[in-house]
Amino acid sequence: MPRSLLAAMPLPVQRWLRHVPDAPPSWRALLASGIGLAVLMTVLPSSGMDTRWPDATVWEGGSQGYGDLLLFVDAGRTILEGHPGDAYADPAVQTGPLALAWAALLAWVLHVVGAAPGVGFAISAIVVIVPALYGATRWAGRLRPPRWLFATALAVTAGLVAAWQLAALVTFQHPTYVWVPVLWLVAGGFAQRSRTVPAALALVLACGLETWAVLAAPVILLCLPTWPRRAVGAAVSGLGTAALWAPFVLSDRFHMLDFAWSTGRPTVLTLLVPGDGAVTWTTRVAQAAVIVGAGLAAWFATRRRSDAVTVAVVVAAWARLVTDPLTFPYYRLSVLVPTAAFVLAAAAWYLATRSRRAAAGAGIGVVVLALAQAHPVPGPPAVQLILHAAALTALVAAARGIPARLPDSPVSRPGDGLSASVEDAAVR
Repeated sequence: MPRSLLAAMPLPVQRWLRHVPDAPPSWRALLASGIGLAVLMTVLPSSGMDTRWPDATVWEGGSQGYGDLLLFVDAGRTILEGHPGDAYADPAVQTGPLALAWAALLAWVLHVVGAAPGVGFAISAIVVIVPALYGATRWAGRLRPPRWLFATALAVTAGLVAAWQLAALVTFQHPTYVWVPVLWLVAGGFAQRSRTVPAALALVLACGLETWAVLAAPVILLCLPTWPRRAVGAAVSGLGTAALWAPFVLSDRFHMLDFAWSTGRPTVLTLLVPGDGAVTWTTRVAQAAVIVGAGLAAWFATRRRSDAVTVAVVVAAWARLVTDPLTFPYYRLSVLVPTAAFVLAAAAWYLATRSRRAAAGAGIGVVVLALAQAHPVPGPPAVQLILHAAALTALVAAARGIPARLPDSPVSRPGDGLSASVEDAAVR
């Protein structure tokens, strides 16, 4: 934030913004910020997406204008009514049982209170934004930047609400595309602190929301310090996920794997894996192998120098987006939180050290975020692949100069001189 702008503010505001907190923003601050952004989204035009806003009529079976939400509510309603075997009778249902239960519960609450569409949208926006703010600030919070960095990031986000049509992404009613990456980051944080069972349970929760949540499980389990802990984590997460899905998979009406997506655009993957004009689960398995491999490569490249799990999540989320032949707008939600977390961490480390690598990392992260808005980038599949691979490789290289947290010894205020330990960390 420019000093001239800070100087123009009242002194109490200056002190508040310059304060270096000992922890990331509190849940109260995140909730207040999320409500503010949700209200902003509600009052701004949403690019003709108003028909997708949930309201009191969704539970009763509204129009097809609700898109996937109506499908999810119908399937989730069978779960709430005690008939889980019917949830996946329609092959088009491709999200997890916890996501279905959430959609049905939201629709039921809106039905009971007779909520107008604006209320339904505001609730949907809040439950997307607040976890997103939490996931995006965790790494940067460990580097202890001044409070104005988070305030600036929030202001930029507010400015992008209309420009990037974030409200339109929320109206597609796929909050799991934010929740899953956040749970990946939470599980990775538990694993880094050797908390095996909480890390595994966070993975179970993520896999109950989306099948593709399993893609980051290998790097998260590798964050555990020993192989016995990794084995326990794999067992708990595997058994928990199996128990969660068992009532549905063992039903004779489980048809999720029968679904085939119409090919939206050619990618390198679809050119290599024949699909007869459609994307099947065979294609998805091949895609999963590429994504897991990319995440593991990023983790091994940064594991001793950076917050490797966040970097790996960024790469895994982007690898899924780049290799997917479908281009539904809400797919972009999955890359926003981890990439924003990287940008904030790079900016925080630059404020503490004036590291050129950190500055480059922040710039690269912004470029990657811009690619999200432009996705899919025009051009042949090979050119798109090279562009994204180059951007992500540069991001991983820059991440090697950004530590996971500040050294244990005290540090002076960012930008006002450095302790020797921070200087050493910047060199490393």
